[in-house]
Amino acid sequence: MCKFAILLLSLACVLGYSSSLKCHTCTSDYEHGECRYGDTHAENVQVCPTGENRCFKGTFRNNDSFEFRRGCGSQNYCGEERSKESRSYEVIRCQVCEKDKCNAGTLNY
Repeated sequence: MCKFAILLLSLACVLGYSSSLKCHTCTSDYEHGECRYGDTHAENVQVCPTGENRCFKGTFRNNDSFEFRRGCGSQNYCGEERSKESRSYEVIRCQVCEKDKCNAGTLNY
């Protein structure tokens, strides 16, 4: 039941996807505010905390788990890293968001 609910929330978030890289309001709030996708090939999401003008970076791993990571400052940043310890793959995007207009994320690709 819980997995089904998460899948529905994830689908709702995917349907809100825009092709441009921008802040986008998610339909659900997880512990740290990220959106979680069921498709391992889907985009990952960075969340802008409410009241902050910076985004956080997220990690999209091959096993479809999402890890919340530290903030990466106020500048737009794009990069990728491969973990030496596993097959994990992470893509990092940050986008400056307007103050008090966030509780949202930036979708990659």
